[in-house]
Amino acid sequence: MADYKKVVGMLGENLASFLELSKKLLVDWGIDPKKLLHLFQNIRKDDLVGLLSGTHEIRAKEKAAQIALSSDDEYFEQIFESDYITVPDMATVKSYVQEKWGNDIANVAPSMPLETGMKKKVKVFRFKKSPSSQRCVDFIKSIPGAILPNAPGLAVAEMTVGSQLPRDKWILGFDNRDNLSVLALGRRGVPGLCLRSDGSVGRGWDYWGGDWRVGRCLVLLCD
Repeated sequence: MADYKKVVGMLGENLASFLELSKKLLVDWGIDPKKLLHLFQNIRKDDLVGLLSGTHEIRAKEKAAQIALSSDDEYFEQIFESDYITVPDMATVKSYVQEKWGNDIANVAPSMPLETGMKKKVKVFRFKKSPSSQRCVDFIKSIPGAILPNAPGLAVAEMTVGSQLPRDKWILGFDNRDNLSVLALGRRGVPGLCLRSDGSVGRGWDYWGGDWRVGRCLVLLCD
């Protein structure tokens, strides 16, 4: 991820091309200036070079539209997006979930099972307001190609891009209510993960009912 100073530093003699690209995004595509800044703060160097050479225009437009969508949502703010990852062997993932979260979480069948070898991106969204669990599920379903992660998707995110995930954030792996583990008093549990700055890891679950605190996060895997 690059801040605006790094972006400008990468440009050098291509500053004029950068300004022309910015004009295209602002005028031709109608991107809000704040979202444009967000786009350039999160763009990769290879994509920026491609934009300047005119080879990534369609991809950039789709990226800008995705950022506009996530930034406009009342409840959810995207704070992390990985490159494409390859889903590990799912037998290994299940064993990992069983070891880290326990049998009650591991033995539940997700509504959208991941398959070994799938190519997916990992995205994390922070709660700007307090959403219900159902709102979180509906939000994930609204994203094209997104998979409700449950514990296996949460484990895949940790196993593949754990070193890049936000620190000191409680990250939740949602699924449909009936696909979550039944815990005490018949309540359903949403698996969670917290990677702390001191290197320790918190794992567990929170109950489906009620609204979630501002600042907590959800994870999803998508195309």
